[in-house]
Amino acid sequence: MAEPRLAPRLDGPRRADDHPAAVPCWAPVVPELFAPSTIGLLLQVWEHRRDLHDALDALPQSICHQDLFPRNAFIRVAGGAEQTVAIDWAFCGSAALGADVAPLLGASLGFFEADCDEADELERLCMNAYLDGLRLTGWQGHGDDIFLGYLATIALGFMVGAVGPGAHLRPGQLLGRYG
Repeated sequence: MAEPRLAPRLDGPRRADDHPAAVPCWAPVVPELFAPSTIGLLLQVWEHRRDLHDALDALPQSICHQDLFPRNAFIRVAGGAEQTVAIDWAFCGSAALGADVAPLLGASLGFFEADCDEADELERLCMNAYLDGLRLTGWQGHGDDIFLGYLATIALGFMVGAVGPGAHLRPGQLLGRYG
């Protein structure tokens, strides 16, 4: 296994019995928040979380922001050229190439800053721009590795990892707090 991430965000619950579907105080609300098919998908991802972590650890690693989405990135013009400025580097650390695309898409959709009907097109644009940026640095790896880094991070951080923070709240409380 690779050395630990500086800011581990993808671990989700630490033990199998910490999973929202297994914790007694969470179990009653999970079916209120998610359809049975979604719960089944979450449990499948949970069952394969170690495989996903191993896949991420095996991919090329880089320093990553790990919380890059529109609220943490701005465009400024300097010297007549546009530059991207990223703020809030609290979760910065080593992660698989492609991992930074996950919060860009996941958080943008989760915070309703992007239209869900345009998610596929947004994903295509982000992945192409990410690959173009890597190639500008001289990277000659395979695009499938980047897509795996993105998908595994989405699965761990925005599927399984997203259940825990609000699972103890009732749906009305969840919408009241975050809506």
